[in-house]
Amino acid sequence: MRDMSFYEFKSRFYDVRINSREINSLKKSLDTIADDILGTVTSGAVDYSKDRIQHQTEPDAAIINAIYRIDEEKRIMLARLSYLKEQNAWAEEMIYSLDGIGREVLRLYYLESLSMEQVSKRLNYSTSHCWRLWRETLYRLYRGRSS
Repeated sequence: MRDMSFYEFKSRFYDVRINSREINSLKKSLDTIADDILGTVTSGAVDYSKDRIQHQTEPDAAIINAIYRIDEEKRIMLARLSYLKEQNAWAEEMIYSLDGIGREVLRLYYLESLSMEQVSKRLNYSTSHCWRLWRETLYRLYRGRSS
């Protein structure tokens, strides 16, 4: 990894925060995708494979189409989820290598995407103290990453 400034280092962690939000959203979507798609099933359908057209007179066509869409959307979501987790792996490794309250601040803020107010409530510290812990811990990670 090329040498980077603290600003670039911090920006990469913000990317992790954005990825974590998307990961949480994808997990929720995966839990409800079957209900969402099967809830839209009506009688008749257009097609259920790339090669043939399903006639509206076939009653199972809508269900077959819905199952195909569910499988395809799940495949896409799982691939995206895997990619995002790979992108976040370096940050998780760095955060989990820490000890103490600074680790918890970074974990909650970046990996669980909580606001600093939520972090401070969960840890029973003031918000300003959590921001100080965040800054000190992140800078300590930045300084120690090349050691």
